[in-house]
Amino acid sequence: MNSMKTYFYLLPLFAARLIAAEPPVPPAPFSKQAPANSSFTIRIKSKEDRDDKAATDAPGVQGGSMATPKTKVLTQIQIDKTGSTRRIQRKWSGGKTVETWWLGHLCLAEFPNQQGTTEIAVINTAAPVGLVDTGRLSASLASGGDYQQTDFPELSWIETDMRVGNETKNEVEFHVYRMTGNVAPTKTKVDMTMPESLKNAKSQAGDKAAPAPANATVSTVKEAWINASTKLPSKLIDGEQTWTYSYVSEPPNLALPPECIKALQAYKAAIEESKVRRLR
Repeated sequence: MNSMKTYFYLLPLFAARLIAAEPPVPPAPFSKQAPANSSFTIRIKSKEDRDDKAATDAPGVQGGSMATPKTKVLTQIQIDKTGSTRRIQRKWSGGKTVETWWLGHLCLAEFPNQQGTTEIAVINTAAPVGLVDTGRLSASLASGGDYQQTDFPELSWIETDMRVGNETKNEVEFHVYRMTGNVAPTKTKVDMTMPESLKNAKSQAGDKAAPAPANATVSTVKEAWINASTKLPSKLIDGEQTWTYSYVSEPPNLALPPECIKALQAYKAAIEESKVRRLR
């Protein structure tokens, strides 16, 4: 009996020691959500863009038959938030803008229809996948569906142990995270049974065939600067791209476009009709 009493007396002490022995949970590397009533802009600069501009500006290339159509690249992302409402505007080179709205778990995005035009698709991201039109879901993902869990999906690669140190710029301290990786290059094999005359063959322009690449790996790096105080991202270097973030604290004036209101009304009507059918 005494041993049982001693056990019950010591049990809280053992529990306290076990809790104390558990390692503390490391703080999150960055805030996945910007403040509820705010706006921020991400500007994206690419080294490839600058190289393409220099090439097209070169004499004999600009406007000539040798000019090739430039690939459209993402240049800016604007996110405005008021409560659970978010407007995400993606701007592309050439002036194209794609706009996606989030109303809580509902995503409103442009969807190409069978008539060759676009319509607004309303996607309930909280619904089971089997109940969602997969074509429209794919459209929402392409238009910004990756923003379901975070305002910064481009930083989803960051882990706590990737922190490599701190940097201070303009008296602001930043935590720096870095990810590296190695990619094996494509290797070109030369058939050694090929006649010598063909091995050293030249093109019509007189250029010799390009040699096979060396047996080396290419290192790729992602680096993110996170404000140590706010936990919000300030800069991301992703390969040849540099993303810079700027924030505005004033709440934006968000008004749902008429086409989105119409699509939302149609969606709600379809939900009500579905409920009536189930009750019959």
